[in-house]
Amino acid sequence: ALLRRADAVGGRRLGRDERGALARAVYEQVLRGCRYMAAVHSRLSEFVAWKCAHPVGDAALAESAAGGTSEAINGYERALRHNLSAAECGALVEMLSMLDSLRSALRRAEGRAEALLRHSIHEQTQAFVHGALGPTTRKAVKHDKPLKKALLGLRGLAADFPSREARAEGMDEAVLKSKEFKAGDHAHDFPPRAAPPAMTQLWLLRSAVRALSDDRSLFAQKSSLLAEPDLSREVAKEMRSFYVQSAHFEPLLQLSATVEALSDVSFLWTREFYLELCDVVQFPTSMSLPWVLTEHVLRQRNTPLMPLLLAPLGVYNCCADAALRQHKQQHLYAEIEGELALVFEQVLFTLSEQVFAHCKTRASLMLLDPARLGGIAAADDGAAQALGRNWYAPLLAERTLVLLGRPIDLAAQLTVRMGAMLRSSVDIAISRFESKELLAVVELQAALRACRLTHVLLREGLPDLDEFEEVLAEANEAVGFLSFSSRILDKATRDAIDDLLPNCAYRQDAVLFDRPPPTAFTPPPERDKAPRSTPPHLLFGTSPLNAEYAMLAAAAGTGFGPRHAEALLEVLGEAGMQALSRALSEHLAALLPHSLSSYVLALQEALPAEIKQPSHVYGAAGCLGYYEAKLLDLRGYEELHSGVLHTFRRLGNGVALVRLLEAALGTRSTFALGQLPVEGGQPPLVAAATAVAAAWGQQAADSDMVLMAEQLAGVCAPARSSASLLLPLLARLSAELAPL
Repeated sequence: ALLRRADAVGGRRLGRDERGALARAVYEQVLRGCRYMAAVHSRLSEFVAWKCAHPVGDAALAESAAGGTSEAINGYERALRHNLSAAECGALVEMLSMLDSLRSALRRAEGRAEALLRHSIHEQTQAFVHGALGPTTRKAVKHDKPLKKALLGLRGLAADFPSREARAEGMDEAVLKSKEFKAGDHAHDFPPRAAPPAMTQLWLLRSAVRALSDDRSLFAQKSSLLAEPDLSREVAKEMRSFYVQSAHFEPLLQLSATVEALSDVSFLWTREFYLELCDVVQFPTSMSLPWVLTEHVLRQRNTPLMPLLLAPLGVYNCCADAALRQHKQQHLYAEIEGELALVFEQVLFTLSEQVFAHCKTRASLMLLDPARLGGIAAADDGAAQALGRNWYAPLLAERTLVLLGRPIDLAAQLTVRMGAMLRSSVDIAISRFESKELLAVVELQAALRACRLTHVLLREGLPDLDEFEEVLAEANEAVGFLSFSSRILDKATRDAIDDLLPNCAYRQDAVLFDRPPPTAFTPPPERDKAPRSTPPHLLFGTSPLNAEYAMLAAAAGTGFGPRHAEALLEVLGEAGMQALSRALSEHLAALLPHSLSSYVLALQEALPAEIKQPSHVYGAAGCLGYYEAKLLDLRGYEELHSGVLHTFRRLGNGVALVRLLEAALGTRSTFALGQLPVEGGQPPLVAAATAVAAAWGQQAADSDMVLMAEQLAGVCAPARSSASLLLPLLARLSAELAPL
């Protein structure tokens, strides 16, 4: 807030006291920040030095080496990789993040705020020379003490005056001896400006002050038992205080170099001593301390440590700068660049997978019954983390990451990977549907719902992510111009015609299709193979959630019923449902002239010309024997079951399936129509366009926007609740039967 105030002041002229107070406050804040940075930097260096001096022992190494032998572990791993606990790794990451935050904050002090910093240093120096040393200088000049020459030298070296004449007057011994000088207030004898002493001036000034105020100085000691020293205790104390305070002037005047030096943590990567000790060219990336810390954060997943993930990567910036500017070794920079490329690629891969898994798990939990969430979270750590706060959000908003001087838009990188993973998730859901029966449409519905909600959660942090409809159309292979087909539609049509109609039996009492025992003339259709290995995060987030949704899909029943018809309508949409109904209608209409008519003719030929009703005196057995004898040729017809009855079953199943789909479509249309305005009312889209046109001073009849809104409202209107899929089918079948 103080730096923002300094920036807001800018070049505006302030009063002397107001500007001095603001400059003093900026000075104190910047000094405090530098002290914090120095404390963090020193603790980091001390911690690493202590760890290197006390490597892990064999007993502790046997537990942390993950099964490796202690002989195969070199000294560098003993010192750092296996010598750090989880708490120590977290503390190191937090300290690196704190150091980076302080560096960013102090960077803001450069510019206009730095002018206030120089102004404060100038005021402190002049207040000491004019105010603290003024009376002592007058006393030394008046009594011609040996201290006079040293104090006048200090005054001439560091004192600032408003003009050349004022300087000559301020250095005149006669003026210094006068009563006016003694009675005057010299707190503002210098001009208020940002003109601190130069480095040479500052060094000479501090050396002289240190020499004069030292306890062994002749001017600070008594010349006799009753005499007072030339420098009183109060003045000597003020000189010592200024000497300590002025030690901060040089670092603050070179603020950029100071901040860079305090933020240099290249010692966390440099390991030349261990390279010589182990006699190797270079250590693998897995042993590097920055990667060890980054890997620790990634293993914690959605925890408060996750926003600090990028802090260890700043170590590589310091190492690269030291390699070029201090060591002047190009090959060392190349090694750092290569390792950083590997680390950053692994970070992107792992982070994108974790973010997607978090959003997919969260979306899957939001779709479940709230009563089940407690039990799932207790048994699944991933689900429990997904229910909490999203600690990945700060990383998704990161757009100013700088590595080795190259700006990187982390959000853009994650957007590309999230889009690819979302496409893979949708593609796997459709592939699993293609490899199963039509009953799997319930699982496909749940998977697409989870993907859609995952997309919504991802768009909160990555607004540049592609629209979900585009992702779904691309995975569904429905991106062509005026495309009337898709993978889901082809699969539903193929399974309905080749499996559901010929191989299932419709039960009117349960309103579903059951699968009877297979016969020789009802072979199961061939289907695509299911994806071999599917990562859990590409389905519903975690393995327990995948099992939970599998049980929900199995609970929907083993027969195709209204629940499956509603799911099929949702994944196909009204346009896809119309296409499916049209394909069923064409298939059933083709059965009449090609298959059914020939069977009917064959049946007519097989029936006897005349069948009389037998008398009741023959009894039930006699009547049955009479009909069996008359229909003996019909019973011997080879295709009676595999052809005639099977074709009639396909025809009846087709009509029942269309009726089932019509019921699902009617329910959805009724729900959609209930959300529309009353009949005769103006659609909301047209009303909004009319209001905009009126605001622009246009009539509704003359506005192209209103015309487009009316057309769009008509195109997007849902099917009427009275619309029927069955009536057109029956009309077409009647038309096919008429010539026969």
